[in-house]
Amino acid sequence: MDQPLEYPLHSMSLPLLGEYCAWELTLYQQGEAHNDQHCVELFRRVTTLRDPGAWQVVRYCFSGIISHWLRTHPYREAASQLNSEEYYVATAFARFWQTTTVEGQVVIPSLAVALHYLMMSLSCAVLDGLRSAEKLATHSVAEPEQAEALWEKIQHLLSDERELRLAYLLYYCGLMPREIVQLYPQEFGDVQEIYQLRSRVLERLQDVL
Repeated sequence: MDQPLEYPLHSMSLPLLGEYCAWELTLYQQGEAHNDQHCVELFRRVTTLRDPGAWQVVRYCFSGIISHWLRTHPYREAASQLNSEEYYVATAFARFWQTTTVEGQVVIPSLAVALHYLMMSLSCAVLDGLRSAEKLATHSVAEPEQAEALWEKIQHLLSDERELRLAYLLYYCGLMPREIVQLYPQEFGDVQEIYQLRSRVLERLQDVL
């Protein structure tokens, strides 16, 4: 890629800024000398200006590296049983946004710092998902009285019939996703569909965990 044109970063268009940021990220990953000024400017527009267009460019530029981190994560196998790769990438970005903009403005002085925040956001997404699943699994094998009490709470929190049905099979009956597909193929087409539904169920059940 050609060297950046000589004009102020603040006036550079988002598409061009994104191109140079992606280039800087590639050089960084290859361990080559790089100037991360375009990435810093892109994150400034996100965290300081809260520019939604810049946020979309960040998601475009950094989705690939987050997917790579997930595939090499020590808990990747357990995590993949709970949710899709797309879910973890989206959740990592959501956590990054929460940490750097909603909870307080964070200055991103370098590409390395931005990657640190993104990596930590992904790790939190993976670990939180595993903790939630573990807690629900513990509830599903608890004493009948405890399981009944949990089920009553779940029914109040879930209004969607399919989500409620899946929650019943997962957490009251204690069935695994593959078992549900085998037993109820007309209701649930494949395991991936169950993972997607379960991710929504877990989000709605945080209050009872």
